[in-house]
Parts: sequence; structure tokens; C-alpha cells
Amino acid sequence: MLARLLERLEDAGQYRLADRVMDILSICSPKIASHCESAERTKSMIRSLIERLRQEAETS
Repeated sequence: MLARLLERLEDAGQYRLADRVMDILSICSPKIASHCESAERTKSMIRSLIERLRQEAETS
């Protein structure tokens, strides 16, 4: 899902937000049949991204 979001953000020219998504993707290295090894950090970064998206939507 994040990879698709990254692609859409890049297509829309939203490079700052795309960079945040790329950061999230870079820290997550899932194990076979397991969750992301750094799930708590990833969760925090996604929450931060959601807040940024809300702020961007309000200013648009």
C-alpha cells in the first residue's frame, strides 16, 4: 500500500511527502510470515505522515 502511495505522490509532484513514504519503506524489513521488525517506529512514522497529509489538505 505504501509503495502505491509513493507512486501516486511522485506522479502528483508531491516530492516532500514522497520522501517521507520512502523513509518509512526503507526502515521496514519484514521477516517471512512476520510483521515489520521495527513496527513501532514504522507506526510512529505513519502517524506523522498522516498528520502531514492532513495539514497539506487543509492548506490546499
